[in-house]
Amino acid sequence: MTSEERCGEDATLAALGPWYCALREAASGVEVVALANDFIRQWGPHELAALPSRCLPWRMSSVSDIDLYAYLLSNLDREDAGSGPRLALMLSFFKAASIRLGQFTRWTACR
Repeated sequence: MTSEERCGEDATLAALGPWYCALREAASGVEVVALANDFIRQWGPHELAALPSRCLPWRMSSVSDIDLYAYLLSNLDREDAGSGPRLALMLSFFKAASIRLGQFTRWTACR
């Protein structure tokens, strides 16, 4: 069984591979923030240079940073349609991270 099958990934998220699995398995916002920083750290200078300069990632220190960066990337993606696979990968990760954080909030609110 592939990691995609095990984690229930769809085609859009398949490029994230084990990162998506890790997000789905994260048990807290703190874990999601740590994963986001690990994800950013694994990008090399050439990969980061492929992103638009006005939307380079920074060190995430809170769940709000993740939501903000997902929002910025999403708006940038709409403005610069077809801006490249690296931007799409970064956006996919931060969208998934933001959704995962929303699940924690929803679960807390329902208790």
